Amino acid sequence: MTQGCEYTLKEMPIESKSYTLCELHMIDIAGQNIFKDITLDLLCKANQVMLVYDATNQESFRLLQDWYASIKQEN
Repeated sequence: MTQGCEYTLKEMPIESKSYTLCELHMIDIAGQNIFKDITLDLLCKANQVMLVYDATNQESFRLLQDWYASIKQEN
């Protein structure tokens, strides 16, 4: 379980004429409302977003709709 915010950078070599390296910046914000302002700021800069929920927590799954709506509004 993430407590707060966690950041990871992963560099992956790729075979492409335009690029030789792909950088994945992964930020786990844990979905807590106290981080919502940070999350929405990061969404403006994101190329892709992956929503994840806790399969043992039905409320976590239900809140995906709220997060999806926020993402659509920001982008």
